[in-house]
Amino acid sequence: MNQEIFAFRADYHPVLAKLMDQMGLVETINTTLREEADDVLVDTGTVVAAMIHNLLGEGAIRLYRLSSFFADKPLPLLFPWSAQLDPSQLNDDRAGRALDTLWAAGPQKVFSAVSQQVIKRYALDLKAVHADTTSRSFCGAYDDQDAAVPQITYGYSKDHRPDLKQILFGVGTSRDGVPVVAEVCSGNQSDMTWNTRWIKAVRDQVGLSADTPLVYVADSALVTSGNLDVLADARIDFITRLPERFGIAEDLMEAALSRRKDWLQVGTMAAGEKAATYQLWETEQELNGRVYRFVVVHSSSLDERRLRALERHVAKEGALLEDALTDIRQQEFVCAPDAERAWARFLVQHAPAWHTLTAQVKGHEQKVKRARPGCPRKNEQPQVETVYRPGAQMERDAERYQQERDKCGMFVLMSSLRHREEWSGREILAEYKGQTGVERIFRFIKNPAWVGAFCLKEPERIAAFGYVVLLAAMVYTLLERQVRRALAEPREAPVEGLNRQLTRRPTSYAIQMALTPILVIGQRRRGQLELRPSGALSQNQHRLLRLAGFDDGVYYWRGKMPPLNPIYQTG
Repeated sequence: MNQEIFAFRADYHPVLAKLMDQMGLVETINTTLREEADDVLVDTGTVVAAMIHNLLGEGAIRLYRLSSFFADKPLPLLFPWSAQLDPSQLNDDRAGRALDTLWAAGPQKVFSAVSQQVIKRYALDLKAVHADTTSRSFCGAYDDQDAAVPQITYGYSKDHRPDLKQILFGVGTSRDGVPVVAEVCSGNQSDMTWNTRWIKAVRDQVGLSADTPLVYVADSALVTSGNLDVLADARIDFITRLPERFGIAEDLMEAALSRRKDWLQVGTMAAGEKAATYQLWETEQELNGRVYRFVVVHSSSLDERRLRALERHVAKEGALLEDALTDIRQQEFVCAPDAERAWARFLVQHAPAWHTLTAQVKGHEQKVKRARPGCPRKNEQPQVETVYRPGAQMERDAERYQQERDKCGMFVLMSSLRHREEWSGREILAEYKGQTGVERIFRFIKNPAWVGAFCLKEPERIAAFGYVVLLAAMVYTLLERQVRRALAEPREAPVEGLNRQLTRRPTSYAIQMALTPILVIGQRRRGQLELRPSGALSQNQHRLLRLAGFDDGVYYWRGKMPPLNPIYQTG
């Protein structure tokens, strides 16, 4: 083997490096942090960038193997601002100290500084901020925690693991889907009180002035009398889902169903054959002393959970009624009025919700049982009597059932945006559906491959690392946003996504896979190292690089041979 030539695995990491450099991520972090010791070999901003590379790479994440992750990577391409970096300097001890430094400086302040820089450089759309929370479960005791640190404790588990302790992640994204506001907080934090705090701070976090219009989009936990007051005082408009715990939600759905002819047909809100179609009905009503706009939405895609519950209730009522009807059908009455009164009592006692009961009282002749035992005498005529029975029948109440079935596809949106000329009902629905951008960040946070990444002992380090995860999500979604914006231009043809399907909206993962694997060859020449791709990039790879704002130059580098990197050494 020629020891003067080396092979490296680059994949899409040089693109991430250029993007982080373009964001000013490392510089902003180092500027925001407190002064570090003079003997630090690798600045904290670069260590954070290294952890982001690790998080956005393939395979399980282990911070204690951080240096191993970079052993086969072309570091000058991954750290263009620190091309002489040695992977042995990126070890678990340095990562731990970097997290300590991050915590001491205030990780939320650091995230906010990077966020504001990104908002300015990329002109992110902040007409609305989409906010939500999720939890991350942990095993371990975590006793005697400092009160100033987010508590790893029991709380409402969104992982459906109430037996485990957790911390809470709060995330706010721009309309582009890029996280711009973030918080790691205690696991027992209520979404309602979390929203209160965020409403007061959101403008400062994203660098908006107090008079800048802003729409806060959140789930139904936003709707409390206190939060509505805080929103009004902060002059922040909002869009949310009206909780079904409010009786007005049921009333609004009933009102909409009674006015079907007034429903607005808005069609689909997404591409695809199975995309749901939507219909809207709007009104305004007072709630807690203020008038709000309510948009009742009907979707052709039913809520399967609610539909299953409806079917269970209908089936259970039907089974109970059938047993009761069997009993009353067998009862005999001496006159029709007695049978009718018994049927009336039956209706009062059972009062079905999902079925209609009918009965026609009919007389039936039957032989009277002989008083004496034995055979009847010759020519003895049998005695006959007339008895009356309710001929009860049961049918499903088709109209009521259909109405409730329709409700399984209905929900109510609530908003302070009352000017319909500026915000149509369709636009309010579309903005609320933008919450999927936050949910995508949650899938990112809950990535099963990252379980080992959170294997940290100190709660302070866990909280600080949580912000590193959110910074990684910012980088990942920003790459996707850049490519999608470029593809929105009419002159641009679709690119190949997953399974080589053409798309104008590739996901970050599809971009990552398209740029994987890419190998880079390193060659030593007179104390210099020259890096270049091992082969020609495909047309699709060239296009993705251009759409992201770069070119294949991200895979080329020439400079002084890194003296400390063992992988570059001969012999």
